[in-house]
Amino acid sequence: MNIIQILEVLFIATLISYLIMPLLRRLAFKIGYLDNPKSTKVHARPIPLLGGIGIYLAFFITVSVTSLQRIPQIFFIFLGCSILLVIGLIDDKFGMMPNIKLLGQFLAAMIVIKAGLRVHFFDNYYLNTIFTYIWIIGITNSFNLLDNINGLSSGIAAISSI
Repeated sequence: MNIIQILEVLFIATLISYLIMPLLRRLAFKIGYLDNPKSTKVHARPIPLLGGIGIYLAFFITVSVTSLQRIPQIFFIFLGCSILLVIGLIDDKFGMMPNIKLLGQFLAAMIVIKAGLRVHFFDNYYLNTIFTYIWIIGITNSFNLLDNINGLSSGIAAISSI
């Protein structure tokens, strides 16, 4: 990919996020999908919990219009991401036992890895596979932990993408 293509992808994803987020915010308030303030929370008013859907849709639409033909395993990436999205939505609203969440993350990583996508960091197939599991599950949990401060997770994701 050259710099123009990278900027094109970044622009499309940013535009989609910019257009979708206000709609999802209104929807979250309408259906009550909110994080209400409690004694352990830092926010004073309800916060919408559908931002993950906006990020997912921006990713899904952008990849769909820019690179479907270049990545034959894209369906499996979307399937893994969909599993993580559902886990995140359930966990944000209702909470989830850590072992169930970890099992779902492991399943999502397994789907991507079984499709043939791995980090090629070592000269050993098995080390690359283990490292890929750790990478996917580790990044997922890192962003989940960052999500305790409003906007931090999406800001870090945007900076990382750039």
